[in-house]
Amino acid sequence: MKPLQPYRLWSEEELRLLRENHGTTHDEELAELIGRTVPAIRIKASTLGLKKDPEFMKKYLLESMNRARKIGFDKRGYHWGEEDNEKLRNLYLHSDLTLDEIAEKLDRAKPTIIWRLRKLKIPTKDKRNKSGYEGERIAVKFFERVGWEILERGTKTTPHDFLVKIDERKYAINVKNGTLHVHKSNIRRLMSLAAKGYSIAFLYIDPDKNIHFMPIEKTYRMDQ
Repeated sequence: MKPLQPYRLWSEEELRLLRENHGTTHDEELAELIGRTVPAIRIKASTLGLKKDPEFMKKYLLESMNRARKIGFDKRGYHWGEEDNEKLRNLYLHSDLTLDEIAEKLDRAKPTIIWRLRKLKIPTKDKRNKSGYEGERIAVKFFERVGWEILERGTKTTPHDFLVKIDERKYAINVKNGTLHVHKSNIRRLMSLAAKGYSIAFLYIDPDKNIHFMPIEKTYRMDQ
């Protein structure tokens, strides 16, 4: 057990510094300036009837709120109405905005957006990587240009990036940007959609940004 430290009286200089700076200075900074602990600063200020300047406190609270948003708190709080939920669903599932862009558009913190998507049981994927995200952007613009209807955007748990209707035929499409490397397991997962009536295709975007639509006509044997 540490021995108790003897009480040290406040000098006139320490009291002067406290009175002059208390209103517009953080207690931690005052403690360092005067050479006292933060609790000692607060107790003495209370004894002397000193209070923080209202404008300083307003600025301090704003700074605290901004710091809180960076670690996941939301300045609007955690309340989400059904209208908020519907806006989030539409932006996430039917637009090519990133999570950062959605958070800015909805005036929410990004971690709050991710948390809400999970609450709504919507799998999240913050765009697997830069090239993958760019590929999906290019794909969306391509689909719009040629008049193909996007039925669904893929998620982290689906093998496809898009379900698309072309004329009367439905395709499960995987977008490959810059490389055609495809893992065998991913092809197998894509082929499992054939049982649901989807044709399988890859949309390959070469390094020159030329787009190649590549339907898979071959039927793969699915091991039991």
